[in-house]
Amino acid sequence: MRRLGEVCATVGLIALLKLWLDRRRKPPPADPAPAHESPLVVVVGLGGVGSHAAHLLLRGGVRRLRLIDFDQVTLSSLNRHATATRADVGTSKAVALQRALQRIAPRAEVEAVTHLFSAEFAPSLLGGAPAFVIDAIDDLATKTELLQYCVHNHIPVISALGAGGKSHAGQLHVARLAEVYNDPIGTALLKRFNAEKRGHPSAAAAWWWDEVPNQVWVVYSSELQKVALLPLPQGLAASELGSQPNFRVRVMPVLPPLPAAFGAALASATLSMLRGRPPAPPPRPLPTLSVPFERKLYQRFVKHEQPAGVRLGPSDVSTVVCDIFRCRCALTGARLHDPGRRNFALCRWDGAADATVDNVLFATVEAAERHEREGIAALDAAQVRQIRDAIRAALEGRASTLFERALAREGLRY
Repeated sequence: MRRLGEVCATVGLIALLKLWLDRRRKPPPADPAPAHESPLVVVVGLGGVGSHAAHLLLRGGVRRLRLIDFDQVTLSSLNRHATATRADVGTSKAVALQRALQRIAPRAEVEAVTHLFSAEFAPSLLGGAPAFVIDAIDDLATKTELLQYCVHNHIPVISALGAGGKSHAGQLHVARLAEVYNDPIGTALLKRFNAEKRGHPSAAAAWWWDEVPNQVWVVYSSELQKVALLPLPQGLAASELGSQPNFRVRVMPVLPPLPAAFGAALASATLSMLRGRPPAPPPRPLPTLSVPFERKLYQRFVKHEQPAGVRLGPSDVSTVVCDIFRCRCALTGARLHDPGRRNFALCRWDGAADATVDNVLFATVEAAERHEREGIAALDAAQVRQIRDAIRAALEGRASTLFERALAREGLRY
């Protein structure tokens, strides 16, 4: 037995020695690819969100960055900026971040552009065929111009919506602008795009404006905003405070971890999409439906329909309302929690087919009744395509529900 132990110990030592020698003989790691072979990513807006996004893109392997911001580092912005210190106060945000990133990765090509973004200068600011643009702009009008330019010129873009007035990093989502739930900036952007659509009467232009919200990816928080804009300091007018004539000057309180979380989400989504992996379907926004409301919707639907044709389980109601239609009317876009307090209902998408989870719409009562009378034929082609895409995107790869599995055990088709 003692001899066996000595043999085992010897074999173990030999194995360790062999492993050590193999590691010593391993070739040194190859040098990273030259910076000029890396995709160009442009970050517009270098405050708390944009600075964190740019910093993490660099650490994630992006070696060509263009940093755009017209503003300077201020003392009040140090609590949320990724790299700025007191020594950077008064320095251009683009230059200060460029210096910090080049200390991290000296071989990276980091270009600093101290300029206000506008549609007039967009061709030069976004020149060089960028692989991706990150929008971290605060001003709504400027943000709209950037997103419009990127979509029109087929430049992939992802935008940060409102990080102010929020405190829960666990309620962040990566989604298309059309799917945003419970975000005031997202709502304001959609209203601006709809206004642009009304100003272009041609069918082709209207179709293009309908597509913009589906082409823009966003990072947003579904958390209810807890605070409002702070009032102006007593005795000061808005014209005395703004760095630009039309920019908002009232301040929205910001909890420092939230801009960092937004920046990390932007960088993560960008790195994934640069590698050809679009983000997974976004998680269900919070809060979810209350149990009484969910039960009421289901019971009214079953009572209204022929029970024999209903293949929808109670647990599927939240899937239809939250996952597929993002708590909006599928036909009008009205929000579930709008102040108007509209009544909502479920109705069949195709009246001739059974009521399954992929054949039920969530809509206002008026829109549902109209759809039951007029059917799919009364909708325009773009709206039909949008509804079908929403159903397909939400249910793709979806696990079967308990209701479906119970039907299968009885040999029934769902």
